[in-house]
Amino acid sequence: MDGAGAQPSDPPRSPAVRVSADGLRRVYTRRSRTVLAALVLFMASVIAAGLGSEIAATDPSGARALGVGLFALGLLVAYRLVRTALIVTPGRVTVRGLRGNRSVPAGDVAGFEPPPPYGAFRQSGLRVILTSGRTLTAVVYQVGQLDGPSVGVAECAELNRWLDLQTSGPVDDALPIEHGLTGMARVAWWAWLGCLAMVLLVGVALVVELLTTADDVARAFSRSGGP
Repeated sequence: MDGAGAQPSDPPRSPAVRVSADGLRRVYTRRSRTVLAALVLFMASVIAAGLGSEIAATDPSGARALGVGLFALGLLVAYRLVRTALIVTPGRVTVRGLRGNRSVPAGDVAGFEPPPPYGAFRQSGLRVILTSGRTLTAVVYQVGQLDGPSVGVAECAELNRWLDLQTSGPVDDALPIEHGLTGMARVAWWAWLGCLAMVLLVGVALVVELLTTADDVARAFSRSGGP
């Protein structure tokens, strides 16, 4: 039977979340990082409102400072979580972590290795092995308790191909241009970002309520003849 009636197969897709139109910039990350960011932001808002309300009667200004400070800290951590990624561009590898970014020339990279199984304490993310023997770790690909053994495997396979192509030819000659987020997955992704924005608004509302409550409690406490 000939293949005259065969349907054309879909083009291969990159495990990267974002790929530039020319295929030269690839962002590898996990969308689950936004779940952690939303949890951090929500918990920071609840803690800020709870602790602030506890001291609002005796120290309104302190309650405001504590509430705003805790919410700002949660917002910073959530922002860093959302930004975590491993990015490759021609001749360059950049690892975005929680504490900062590390960028090295591609010529200094010997290879990429998947993260170790769940439970590893040090260097528990996807590993960027340098020619000097040092290792950079992309924490966004840490294996969680609910993850399977495939975390970071497809990404490392493509990253190692990309590394080989840095000296043998253009990246877009052998690596797929299309990334994996298409169709309903794209719709679901934008819906989730909308939910994350709602969490942010709720957090802001809680802190604003704390500031208002602190002033009201202070005035009531003053009228009642408190010390």
